[in-house]
Order: sequence, then structure tokens, then C-alpha cells
Amino acid sequence: MGYFPAVSGGIDFAHIVDIPKVNALKLRASYGVTGSLPPYSYLSLPTLTVAGSYYAGNDQYGYTYAPNQNPNPNLKWEKKAETDIGLDFTLLDNRLSGTADYFRRTTSNLIFNATVPVPPNLVSTTWENIGTMQSNGFEIMVNYDVIRNKRFSWTTSINYSRAHVVLKSLDPTLAGSYVGASNLGSPGQEATQITRAIQGQPIGLFYQAVYKGVDQNGKYLFDDGKGNAVVDNNNYKRIIGNGLPKYEMGWTNSFHYRSFDLNVFSAGRLVTS
Repeated sequence: MGYFPAVSGGIDFAHIVDIPKVNALKLRASYGVTGSLPPYSYLSLPTLTVAGSYYAGNDQYGYTYAPNQNPNPNLKWEKKAETDIGLDFTLLDNRLSGTADYFRRTTSNLIFNATVPVPPNLVSTTWENIGTMQSNGFEIMVNYDVIRNKRFSWTTSINYSRAHVVLKSLDPTLAGSYVGASNLGSPGQEATQITRAIQGQPIGLFYQAVYKGVDQNGKYLFDDGKGNAVVDNNNYKRIIGNGLPKYEMGWTNSFHYRSFDLNVFSAGRLVTS
């Protein structure tokens, strides 16, 4: 059972004040809380799975069972509280329109399949509420009718967005640790983890050895943590970049001539280290 309140409101200034060449100018704001259930049912309960089989005679087989999940009776809803402030506008006899939004979002009781020690646990992972993630960002979209007549029309649209997401806090039992480790996942690629999420740091971090070029024999060189380039280094690793885009943009052009339509779309994103 969860409690998820929400409230929103807005005002169109063009209906209150006569503003030249402004058809609509609506300011709006909202706040709401939504909940996310764990990805599967019964994750808070101990469950069993078939571990093997045996012949019981008379052409009958029996099965053995073993635990496949640690119980967590304290597992709760993951909650997302979001504040949004936006502006919708239509200008120049409805030829220019757009929308702009600023949002701030806090996700608490993050649900994650965390690694735990065995023993005392029965299996190596437990679904837990591990912490809080916070994000904020800005989005804008603008449409303009460049040409508008009975035979031919051309509408261009531009959108832009950027967001900053931080793992704000972790459960005290995980403080000073990290979650979200993953590897390249492809045959023949390095099996060690290359990403991680660290408390107080942005999401999407690459964590790996620092590449320093190649030696005269063509072997890869890596930083040993002291500024020296060495061939083999399995010890020194650090944050080397972030895989999430700093911002994203899109540009759409729609052409209409009699019974023919043409849409041209392009998109881009900037990823910085």
C-alpha cells in the first residue's frame, strides 16, 4: 500500500492581458509522487527453486529444492517525487509555438539487487531499498511554420534537453561502497567491471585503467597511479569519463506539397569525459 499525492495548476496570461502577437502564454506548475513496484513478485519473501532430481522407482522421479532468494520483509515501494515548472506559448498568428520545462526529481528507496555476503545469507544477492537518486534538467521545443499556403508548407522544429543525475545517498550498510558495476558483456572482451555508481557522484561513470599509449613493441601502456606508463596494470583504476550525454538535440523539417509529404530528422548528443 502506498500514498502518492499530486497537484498541478496553470494560468494563461493571454486570456487575462491583451498582448500583441501573442495567442497563448501559459505558465504551469506541478508536483507529484509516483511509486514503482519491485520488478518481480514475491521479492520480499523466501522462495525455492528446483535444485535437482532423483529416481524414486516405478518410473517415478522426485525433485529436490533449494533456496534461490533471500527474504527482505522491509522491501518498500520505490518513490519518485517530481516538481515541474513549464511555459507553453503560441505567437505570430499561431505560426510560432513551443514549450519549455524545468524539472527536479528525487527518487527515494531505490530498488536494487545488492550483493550480500554468504553466509549468513543463503544466496549472494538481495533485493533492497538502497538509497536516493536526484536529478534536474531543462527541456525546450520550438515549432515554426516557415512557409504556410494552400499548395506548399514547411514547418521546422527544434528540441533541446539536458539533465544531471546524481546518486545522492546510499543505505548506511553500503556507504563508502558502489553499485551498478558492469562489464562490456561481449565475447572476447575484458570481463572486469568498467562502470560503477558512487555515492555523491553522477550516474553513468566509466571506471577503468588510464590508457597511456603503446610501447615500442606495440603493447598497451597504462598509468600505474604515479604517472608512470606500464604494460601490465591490474591495480590502478579511476573514473575516466561519463557515458551519459551532457545534452541532446533534435531538428525536424516537415514539407508538404499537395499530396506529398517529406520529413527530415536529425539528432545529436554531446558526451564529455
